[in-house]
Amino acid sequence: MEKKLSRYIRRWLGVPRSFSGIGLYSSSSKLQLPLSSLTFQFKVTNVRQVMMLRDSEDEKVRGARVEVNTGWKWTVDKTVNDAESRFRHSDIVGTTTSGRLGIGCITRASRSAASTAEKMRMVHGKVRSTGEETRQAAAVGMKKKPMAVGILDSARDLELILDLKKQLKLPPDVATTALRPDVLLLSRGTKKLVFLELTVPWEDRMEDAHERKKAKYQPLLNERRRQGWTTWNLSVEVGSRGIAGQSLWKAYGVLCNTGIERIEGQ
Repeated sequence: MEKKLSRYIRRWLGVPRSFSGIGLYSSSSKLQLPLSSLTFQFKVTNVRQVMMLRDSEDEKVRGARVEVNTGWKWTVDKTVNDAESRFRHSDIVGTTTSGRLGIGCITRASRSAASTAEKMRMVHGKVRSTGEETRQAAAVGMKKKPMAVGILDSARDLELILDLKKQLKLPPDVATTALRPDVLLLSRGTKKLVFLELTVPWEDRMEDAHERKKAKYQPLLNERRRQGWTTWNLSVEVGSRGIAGQSLWKAYGVLCNTGIERIEGQ
């Protein structure tokens, strides 16, 4: 469910699909969005329920020993015990200094002297910090994965033809047609053909414009495929207010090799 929610958030923000949840939900990264992951909310809700039942003022509620089932991947009881163990360790260590600060310059709340509500808030904060540590460890451990080679790197004889100042005409050895895309990339050696069409619609009409432009050139490209060509039909939409559609990143993914090249392409 969180993957589906994150996909809609990325679409709403206008960021590429490769933007991971580490960037969306991290509170210590450079991009700190006011968002909280669904997994964190699920954990906090169950932690609150366990502590409310365990520390209830009603003796019968405390003695009922109600078990909160959270599945096999994550156990709420273990999370609460780990958080409380950290607090007990912090109480034993006491207040430590940082840098040149003297004793007493830094104060911290002691869990042993905290009320029930304060203890619950402290455990919630510890659950959040534990999740943030996990995200940071995942960010550090991420390795650069090899990406597919883009068209710009795979073909050395690329010919760029633009519909600029004069009408674009497809070379006779490629196709005979009256269609004129905005940009044509052609490699005769590797038999690769790219049609790129730019459209500037209203933001709420981007999907319609995308489908209309793709349908316009697809029959011709299908015919070229039957002749042994590898073809791409790239329709790029930039809204009338300057907001680029997801199709721009898809075009970068086809043309470029690395994410750095995609960013520099902007």
